[in-house]
Parts: sequence; structure tokens; C-alpha cells
Amino acid sequence: MSFPENLARLQTERGETNYRLAKEIDVSQTSIKNWKESVCRPHPRQVKKLAKHYGVTVDALLKPNEEN
Repeated sequence: MSFPENLARLQTERGETNYRLAKEIDVSQTSIKNWKESVCRPHPRQVKKLAKHYGVTVDALLKPNEEN
């Protein structure tokens, strides 16, 4: 899985909306949407916030998962 797929999967597992995630990590909903649509990638600071929010490593969030 790619970063957008990993992010979408984590959101789905938690039942979390773009609005809720945006509020939790202090970014816009548009940013979340753009990341999931591969329009752009988050700043490293935001990646760290995402990883902390979901309780995963930065590597797990960014790196493709060979199993899927």
C-alpha cells in the first residue's frame, strides 16, 4: 500500500472522517483530501503527527506494504 492507501485504511479502521482527522492534527480537510488523492504529500512534521495520532511508525505510514 502507498501512503494514501495507508492513510485511508487507518481512517476507515477508526471510522474517522476527514473533518475529525483534520481537527486532531491541526490541518485543513482539503489537506487530508489532497493527501489521500495523491495531489501532494504532507510535510514531515504532519507525517509525525499522523503517525503519533494512529500509533504507528512514520515508516509504517509512508512505506509500501508488500503484503497487500
